[in-house]
Amino acid sequence: MNFLSNEWTIYPNHDIYLSHNNVQRLLISKNQKFNACVPGLVHSILESNGVLPNLTKETNDTKYRDIFQCDWTFENEFSVPDFDSTADINSDDTFILVMNKVELVCDVFINDYKIGS
Repeated sequence: MNFLSNEWTIYPNHDIYLSHNNVQRLLISKNQKFNACVPGLVHSILESNGVLPNLTKETNDTKYRDIFQCDWTFENEFSVPDFDSTADINSDDTFILVMNKVELVCDVFINDYKIGS
């Protein structure tokens, strides 16, 4: 059995700006990737990467709320032992992907092929 915890990368699907006093500054570029442990929450991952301050202090939860209006991609590379790369999706091989603790809406892709929602 292969567990896909740890060694994940997350990134936003578009640039995220922080607005303060009618001035916008780029907070996170869509090209920025962050190391993540899964299971994990976007805000805790960004805190551990030094991008966000503690959101439970002062008014940080409202100051940084736009971050959570963005779709985020969680990405992980893995290989399947003894996988016949010539097999197609309709082969007799069965692979089971179990996703515990997914609390929000998501789409799941493997090699750019959507396998579920």
